[in-house]
Amino acid sequence: MDTPRVAAIAIDAAEWSVVEQLMGGGKLPHLKGLAERGARARLRNVEANRSELVWVQFLTGKNAADHRWWGQIEFEAATYSAYGRGTLDASPFYALGSGVPVVAFDLIHAVIADDVGGDQITAWGAHSPQYARASRPTGLLTEIDRRFGINPAFGNDFDIGWYEPDYIDNLAEACTVGAHRRIDVTGWLQQRVPDWRLFLTCMSEVHSVGHHFWHGIDDAHPLHGVAPTSELAGARFLSVLQAVDDAVGRFVASLPPDATLVVFALHGMKPSDDVPATVLLPELAHRLHFGRPLLRDPDQQGWAAAGYPPVVPARHQNWQGYMKERFTDGPRDLLRHSLRRAPAPMYQLARRMAGKSGRTTVGPMWSTTPPATHVLQPGTGDVREDLDFQVASWYQRHWSEMRWFVVPTYGDAHARLNIRGREGRGVVDPADYRKVRDEAVVTIRQCRDPRTGRPAVADVVFLRDDDPMAPEGPDADLMIVWKEALDALEHPGVGIVGPFPHARTGSHSSNGFVLAVGPGIPAGADLGHRSAFDLPPTILTLAGLAVPEGMRGAPMLAGPTNSLNDGSCLRW
Repeated sequence: MDTPRVAAIAIDAAEWSVVEQLMGGGKLPHLKGLAERGARARLRNVEANRSELVWVQFLTGKNAADHRWWGQIEFEAATYSAYGRGTLDASPFYALGSGVPVVAFDLIHAVIADDVGGDQITAWGAHSPQYARASRPTGLLTEIDRRFGINPAFGNDFDIGWYEPDYIDNLAEACTVGAHRRIDVTGWLQQRVPDWRLFLTCMSEVHSVGHHFWHGIDDAHPLHGVAPTSELAGARFLSVLQAVDDAVGRFVASLPPDATLVVFALHGMKPSDDVPATVLLPELAHRLHFGRPLLRDPDQQGWAAAGYPPVVPARHQNWQGYMKERFTDGPRDLLRHSLRRAPAPMYQLARRMAGKSGRTTVGPMWSTTPPATHVLQPGTGDVREDLDFQVASWYQRHWSEMRWFVVPTYGDAHARLNIRGREGRGVVDPADYRKVRDEAVVTIRQCRDPRTGRPAVADVVFLRDDDPMAPEGPDADLMIVWKEALDALEHPGVGIVGPFPHARTGSHSSNGFVLAVGPGIPAGADLGHRSAFDLPPTILTLAGLAVPEGMRGAPMLAGPTNSLNDGSCLRW
């Protein structure tokens, strides 16, 4: 028997319910064909830190408690500072030594690692790669850029522009070009390493457009059919997903006939909870603690009289600028406001100096793709990102005076207690931890949707109950899961907070999926709901490779010469 090989391609953040519906309608023929020819499973992933932690857990095969890496945001308790950081510098599951040829191309949160045979390329064009643009061997990424071009969506999908038709069109075009260039590169890499055993890559285009176009595809979204860009966003989301489907078809056609193919998504997309997590709850916490607002509400009586319409920023209005105009907290805001009133070129120059582009268009002419890094050493992937773009961070100077506060996040809200002996100027005695925590939970659960009067909170998860004082624990004590994509909250103690415009229209669900096609895999096999931790050992097992000790999860499918795994060894 020939040496088994596995090609695994991620369609990052593709929501299975949407993919399945479009396959059924014949709009994704290549994915539909794979689903019919092979096995499928629904993947369940983490709830906390589901935006970033999912990729680190996939790459390492371990969870946050194993490697003490809880997410992309770091909170320093001594100084009450929060900042974005790069990915975990840990060996990936495909670091199997020089005897196992591997191609790892543009995986999100991957690092250039020792003990990987073959080619490694990071940050060619992945959404939020969190590692330097680099390659091993040195110079390979530069050669890829020269031969195939950059991904025009790289670094151009972070502006908030769901209300801008130009932004939607330009981002869709950039992602379409990027998807096809990505497959051009994969074909060339297969020729470079013809004896590859594992080929791993990721298509991040659906991730990029999901954040900004979700109001056009999900009829449960509060902006669906209401925002002027809703119809356009739906059409362009479909066009990008179809381009990705076509790219997957090209990738399949390029593979050797004996290769096993695994197509997967580690998480999905749902209506965004950015605003309740990073705007509404931080403002509510401040009003509860100090009895005064920092964010000025709009005309709430007029809003109610008009039927509670969602707030849609004006064309070419910067979302952060809109929010900062409403934020009043001292002299710094006077400077911000004066800059906002300055002539446009002066304001844009100030934003560029601060590392904020303020763009509402994307494309090759706007790309700031950095050159490849040629010297790799420990810390190459380290970043310390200013989080001033997050409204939650604007409350930082007040945190030391509060019993609990809301830290910046990507996803559900994260609240932290201000504990004496843990925080630099803590005000809550450690003996009162559970009492204050429970009081905060009661307060947060009192929030309601002012449109319907229904509870706003679906769940509150305790993140640090095992040891609240642990120095390497998660950045928050509580995670708040919202029932809906809210733009306002009503609380019996302070009234209504908001409404404020949505930031991104899509954020991550914990829903993933896997399709597997290859020798010995029965067509139509339904593997049910599985843990996302089962995916790395499945890939290794299908390639006839041993699963390293300590890796979480269990193979969903048996090796090349055995039968289907019945799931009896499933571990969560």
